[in-house]
Amino acid sequence: MPQHTGTPDTTPARLRIHEPIPFNRSDFPMYVLADMCARPETAESSGPDAPLSFHEPFEILYILEGTLRCEIEYSTFEASAGDLVRVNPGECHGFSATDAPCRYHCLMMDLSLLESGADGETAALLTDLRTGRLSFANRLSGDPESRSLFLEVVRDAQSEGPGRTMRVRGGLSCLFGRWFETDRTESYANELPASVKAAQAYIERHYGEPLKLADLARAAYMNPFSFCRLFRSATGRSPVSYLNAYRLSRARVLLLSTDLSVSEIAQKTGFADSGYFSKAFRARYGCPPGRMRYQNTVSA
Repeated sequence: MPQHTGTPDTTPARLRIHEPIPFNRSDFPMYVLADMCARPETAESSGPDAPLSFHEPFEILYILEGTLRCEIEYSTFEASAGDLVRVNPGECHGFSATDAPCRYHCLMMDLSLLESGADGETAALLTDLRTGRLSFANRLSGDPESRSLFLEVVRDAQSEGPGRTMRVRGGLSCLFGRWFETDRTESYANELPASVKAAQAYIERHYGEPLKLADLARAAYMNPFSFCRLFRSATGRSPVSYLNAYRLSRARVLLLSTDLSVSEIAQKTGFADSGYFSKAFRARYGCPPGRMRYQNTVSA
């Protein structure tokens, strides 16, 4: 995308707050919050301006009682007693009860917990899950085996004595092993035409360069007009919009993980004009890049 092609995507304009998740033990980065209670939103805390948060750890909720309204990225759904809710790393999300309090368990974990002793295939799957190349559907209903495995992990996490961490790690390995086998989505890779996947791969390699639509169409071995129609049909957005969103996602990572200036990040992610970058970033994440970095620094 040329740096000034099109206009920034202005929806949704929700404030998105990076939520650092501290763990007490670096060698065992997980914790369980058992029997939590979410209450219905008040007029002050609900509505389209309520902030969403995102974090790097993987989060799992199990609904014990009531109904939980879940907003994850751009989908909203309700989870009821017996459902599992999974928040993949980096997904913006918010939760609230509906018309009555909702009780649930919450487990937060860094995926490095499962990497110790993992074979090459498992390590690759965990890397793909952490980087977003692979994800799980957010709501999981009607899976008694997953429910049983998760509740066993919660019980083990609350227990004391020798072998606790080994039991928890083993239970989570079984749970994720089941999901990797039966329930993973590899970034719609199986649904996309080869030409669209080729263009996406080209974007991942060259997003920091001054790309044009013709460059993407050439990577897909198509003429620009046909390429645009196919790309929009397959992904629901134009190639320009996809490129812009990918650049902004990479910019967010650099903003929160490096000391690079905003203008340096803009240059590295393909925006020649730092003013345009700030405008696009604010439209996408609800606040300018400097404020997001400040909020992350203050809350860390």
